[in-house]
Amino acid sequence: MDMDLSQYRDLFISEAVEQIDTINKALLELESKPEKSELIGEIFRSVHTLKGMSATMGYDPLTDITHELENLLDQLRIGALPISGRVIDLLFSAVDTIGGMVEEIARGETVALDWKKIEEVISEISGAVEEIAPDIADKLVSAEGKAGPPDARAVSEGRAGGEEIQLSEAEKRRYLSVPGTRVLRLTVVLDEDCVLKSVRVFMVFRKLAQLGEVIFSIPPVEELEDEKFEREFIVMFATQKMPEAVQRALLGIAEIADVKAEKVLEAGVTQGGEPPEGMTEADLGAVARESVRKSSTIRVNIDRLDRLMALVGEVIVNRARLEEIAAQSGIQELKDTLDQTARLTSELQDEVMKMRMVPVENVFNRFPRMVRDLAKKQGKQVRFLMEGKDIELDRTVLDEISDPLVHLLRNAIDHGVETPEEREAIGKPPVSTVRVSAFRDRNYVAIRVEDDGRGIKASEIFDRALAKGLISAEQREALADSDLLSVLCIPGFSTSEVADDVSGRGVGMDAVKNKVESLGGSVTIDTSPGLGTSATLRLPLTLAIIRALLVGVSDEVFAIPLRVVEEVKIAQPEDIRKVGGKETLISREKVLPLIRLDEVFDCRTKLNGSEPFQVVVIEYGDKRIAVEVHNLIGQREIVVAPLDIFLRNVEGFSGATILGSGRVALVIDPASLVVNL
Repeated sequence: MDMDLSQYRDLFISEAVEQIDTINKALLELESKPEKSELIGEIFRSVHTLKGMSATMGYDPLTDITHELENLLDQLRIGALPISGRVIDLLFSAVDTIGGMVEEIARGETVALDWKKIEEVISEISGAVEEIAPDIADKLVSAEGKAGPPDARAVSEGRAGGEEIQLSEAEKRRYLSVPGTRVLRLTVVLDEDCVLKSVRVFMVFRKLAQLGEVIFSIPPVEELEDEKFEREFIVMFATQKMPEAVQRALLGIAEIADVKAEKVLEAGVTQGGEPPEGMTEADLGAVARESVRKSSTIRVNIDRLDRLMALVGEVIVNRARLEEIAAQSGIQELKDTLDQTARLTSELQDEVMKMRMVPVENVFNRFPRMVRDLAKKQGKQVRFLMEGKDIELDRTVLDEISDPLVHLLRNAIDHGVETPEEREAIGKPPVSTVRVSAFRDRNYVAIRVEDDGRGIKASEIFDRALAKGLISAEQREALADSDLLSVLCIPGFSTSEVADDVSGRGVGMDAVKNKVESLGGSVTIDTSPGLGTSATLRLPLTLAIIRALLVGVSDEVFAIPLRVVEEVKIAQPEDIRKVGGKETLISREKVLPLIRLDEVFDCRTKLNGSEPFQVVVIEYGDKRIAVEVHNLIGQREIVVAPLDIFLRNVEGFSGATILGSGRVALVIDPASLVVNL
């Protein structure tokens, strides 16, 4: 009966994406450092892993293309084919095709695979191998007489030449660490009249992949695939199955004449019951503990984490309600118990939050390849740097910022950096630098994209917006350099004359700003004409559960995210000034725009303006504003829920929360307050 492998599809996709990322990273380094031959071995191993996974899952197109890619990499490994620009481009093209195939498998669209494209890539790879010059081909022929390429996954450390097949000490430690594991030496014999020996080998390895782990084979895998053996081959195999079960499984394959299974190692003891030579009982204990530590990591579907976070949010809402009831009841024992409950729920919340945190490296690693391709297409030389890859963000936030960062990087390369000729003409080095970095900025994570290119002249941007009819002449006159971002973010604005697949459609910065602000973050731009530009995204660590300052305005309660609150103070009527017809507040010798929430939200009760009042100073992006409130309620942990679809167009609010009293409080959106200045 054929095994149903569909249950492993998600695992295959996850592992395949990781292998593709590894290949892309190694190829980028190989392109700049072709002398690092060990990178070819790293790429080969990842391609071979992809091939084995694809074969096991029955994805034949992927198996075919990775097989051809292995052939090409083999020639590179032994020096039969030089590392050239064409070869690198071909490898990138093949990896792109593989990535597209994996994406289609992930979407369940395997029937829609572009077979013509796949065949073209396979043909091109084969053609590159066949173009090896005769004198170089001689080197390949002589190399085939050896035990295998220098870093092949096969015969090494005394595993060839008729010597005894042995495991290394590292391998012994690894397999002895897992209780119930057996290492078997399998001798597989094919029928005398077997025609397609490589097919039978493939079926044997596919079956073994279902039963355990292949450690190595004699002859090596490459020679088995090329049928460079008689009837018999040996496989060193780790499994938790009994030897007889493995024998029965392999004998069930057609044209397998015999299978011998010899037990080499089992469950952490040798035949005499003593630890292997060179290992003490303490060693075995340490290995076992390390094995438990390594195996304690599991993959969890993000939907389950979302559900867990939602449940924690409900617990926090109910905790707040119980705390209010306890305060009203005056029962000390209830208060003490709730204090303990509050501590436990806070710890639970922290653990769930940590589970959702992911290094920004997961997004950053997608960019080197994109930058390389875009720079090459535009004839520019770019040195791409990444910093702060270990900074963590909530998975939800991280998933949402990939597109904004792509926009910023494309802008940096398309509009920012100059061509080598342009740079040399003005005294700059021909190679430009583009950097993406992440760092902590108080209650935010900041991600900055910067370049050392031509920079932006604000006056030219304003004149172009006027010429395109996006602003009026009066608005143009009133603009200052600090308004650069607001003009760049006008829908439809672009500095490109012609729209192409990189830019020119006027949606880049507008899309970036809207997406970041929808996440509760902000965007700032700093630029120096002739020196470069940097765009900084400030993002909240998480979206679901936040600390907020509850304020009262009239008979309403509002929540202000604590991450944007700089200070709370009492303002005196004499501190208010009018500038340009708008109220401002003098605070610490600085002039802050004053926003009266009772007027903005048209509340029932308004302050008369003659008495002192409380002010919350908010810092959002590079702007600071003073917000008038009627009273301060205090800090709370709140669970932010999105507004109903009918209320999402209401300005001023980013969500809502349920308070301990059961009433609903709207969460103020600081971005909308700043925009309305």
